[in-house]
Amino acid sequence: MKPAIVLLILATLLLLFSNCERKTNDILYDSQYKKEIAEVRKEASLYLMINNIPGASFAIAKEGKIIYSEGMGLASKDLEVPVTRKTKFRIGEVSELFTSLIYQMMVENGTLHPDSSIQNYIPDYPLSKYKQTFNKITLSHLINHSSKIRKPNGEEEN
Repeated sequence: MKPAIVLLILATLLLLFSNCERKTNDILYDSQYKKEIAEVRKEASLYLMINNIPGASFAIAKEGKIIYSEGMGLASKDLEVPVTRKTKFRIGEVSELFTSLIYQMMVENGTLHPDSSIQNYIPDYPLSKYKQTFNKITLSHLINHSSKIRKPNGEEEN
């Protein structure tokens, strides 16, 4: 065989068995906002790089319709798994901070009262098994983790 043909066959085999995959873009966007989305993508990737964040998922909605959604970076640096739009992140206790902040704001503007019973908001909440601890469980007890409500396995919840 001619050396050129042998070289072509070897190159083809090398590409077939080299584990090369075509990267699929998991980006959802509305082409009407292409310029704005390009700017947001640039800022988001810069933010991730500057703050040493391995990966994140971004979405922008306008009037209830998603106009941009994308995962950037890695979900696991150890396994080199990329973030997709469907990646589920463990948020840990971040939601607790937001809940506390919203609670404080609502108390400040008078929407909630810290000493009000949770039965004011959840009338069907079973209080009978907690009567030995408190006459009533208040919002203040919940936010300060002092309600003595226990999870089914016996650990204290809040």
